[in-house]
Amino acid sequence: MTEESMYAFNDKILVVDLDDKTFETLKPPIGYYKKYIGGSGLGARLFIDYGGLEASPLSKNNPLIFMVGPLTGLTYPLAGRHFACARSPLTTFWGQGSSGGYWGAKLKKAGYDGLILLGGSDKPVYIVISNNDIEIRDAQGLWGLDSFKAEEEIKKDIGDKKFSVATIGQAGENRVLFAAIQNDRGRVVGRTGLGAVMGVKKVKGIAVYGDREVSVYDEDMFKRRYYESIKKVRKAPATKILRTHGTNALFEQIYEYGDLPVKYWSLGVWDIEKIRKLSGPSMTQAILRGVKACYLCPIACGREFEIKEGPCKGVSGHGPEYETVAAFGPLMLIDDINFIAYAGDLCNRYGIDTISAGSVIAFAMELYEKNIIDKNETDGIEIRWGDKEVVIKLIRMITFREGFGNYLADGVRRLAERYGEQAKKLAVHVKGLEFPMHDPRAFESWTLAYATSNRGACHTYASTYYIEKGLTFPEIGYDKPLDRFDYKSKPLAVKKLQDIYEFLDSMVMCRFHLYGGLPIRDVLDTFNLATGWNLTVDDALLIGERIFNLKRWINNKFGVDIEEDRLPEKIFIPLSEGGTKGHIPHWNEQIYEYYRLRGWDERGIVKKETLERLDIP
Repeated sequence: MTEESMYAFNDKILVVDLDDKTFETLKPPIGYYKKYIGGSGLGARLFIDYGGLEASPLSKNNPLIFMVGPLTGLTYPLAGRHFACARSPLTTFWGQGSSGGYWGAKLKKAGYDGLILLGGSDKPVYIVISNNDIEIRDAQGLWGLDSFKAEEEIKKDIGDKKFSVATIGQAGENRVLFAAIQNDRGRVVGRTGLGAVMGVKKVKGIAVYGDREVSVYDEDMFKRRYYESIKKVRKAPATKILRTHGTNALFEQIYEYGDLPVKYWSLGVWDIEKIRKLSGPSMTQAILRGVKACYLCPIACGREFEIKEGPCKGVSGHGPEYETVAAFGPLMLIDDINFIAYAGDLCNRYGIDTISAGSVIAFAMELYEKNIIDKNETDGIEIRWGDKEVVIKLIRMITFREGFGNYLADGVRRLAERYGEQAKKLAVHVKGLEFPMHDPRAFESWTLAYATSNRGACHTYASTYYIEKGLTFPEIGYDKPLDRFDYKSKPLAVKKLQDIYEFLDSMVMCRFHLYGGLPIRDVLDTFNLATGWNLTVDDALLIGERIFNLKRWINNKFGVDIEEDRLPEKIFIPLSEGGTKGHIPHWNEQIYEYYRLRGWDERGIVKKETLERLDIP
């Protein structure tokens, strides 16, 4: 790869050594961009180069890597996200998460395709990146602040509001295993506990600003493509729905499918009036104050809320998203949208993932109901379904690792291991990552998507259920919907979606482009206009396949095999009512065919010939 070919890339990664407070710029080896593009793909390769395979999750030697992609920071919609990557403290396997907002675009405009944090500081610091100017500043006065307050104080200290800031809250400082990294006051790298990695390194925040324009190969055509794309996104029916009601817009529909978990995955139905109270339209009417968009996004799915009545009156903030509403709503039998917004905002401030937090609290409710734990274990607290005061108390106890909260702070898997075999049978996770708020009994494709996702149970890694709900992907061979209960078609479909998603994540694209008017072909053509490359859909699938298998190879090194690809026992218990009545996932009927298509052996280990074919590592 020549210097002249690096359109849309900066060809520079900023490497900060926190041990000795130094920094340098890395020019990635020739071929890395061609093989892995950017985002979590290039992040995985750099993770290997910087000793990630040898580091324990909560060691300062665990490299924490932030990556953008070739379309990030360009004049193009739905490309404002960034990735964070490291070994996950929660799962102990490959960890990654992405976030929207402006942080990624500003890092790209500062002249970098990524940021790698090595080692750890002996005292709290925050990092300032302003184009070529890099500073590591003292943050001892910020340690102990919540993530929003820390962001505010960092901007005040810098004296410039144009900076975008990523921070951790008290949960990251206290190494809660599902601690998050928050940026732009409400956008979050939520999953896999990467906020705890940042906490171990004693980095309270990272402020970035850049004003450089990244050059593209064909300026005129790229500008024309931008205006065309904006028109397409604005005309897409999904855009109006998401802008009006956010990611919670289809709450009732998801419930009707049986895809919405109720009472910690135990019920198929709940009072429909309670469901409607939590729906997108109801939330819009009750608490919406405004909408919030990421960098150059015409959709603006983000919610800004203000609670207008009740004990939480006057509280305002960002969210809640669908996952938060489901996790703090039906999962624990709560139907109060004001409370859910408050609980979600509290999690954002403390810096904890709302999916994992809601899941572990609901799991504790079930353990308490079944007398697996009692007040002697819970510091005298009666952890009953729907008790809102207890939920708030437990969020705080998790954040500060107080009493019983110290056990909850380690996630569902470790909590179950603490209380024995009966608890393990009730725990809902894959690889230690708590389920997102979608049920594999409702859409067969979730079976393999959750089982084989490299970061654990994940609904964004291969949302094949889009095809089961009616969206088509003719570019990769799916020009008509798939039956949601048919399992025979799913191994190939999940593999293909995983591969193309890995490519899209390497760029880094928001998932909403898929039904926001920008199909795969449009995005690929835009990528080629930006870079001057000439990738085909088959090329994109091959790159995605390489990235997916690289992460699996990393996980194999960490001990992942078929045993870590199993779904929890509870999900194989059919529900007696609701949209998925009587259906259970067909894991055994799919997993070996999926392994064959992947080029893995029957234990789920990537075969040598597959590694050689894909040129891994």
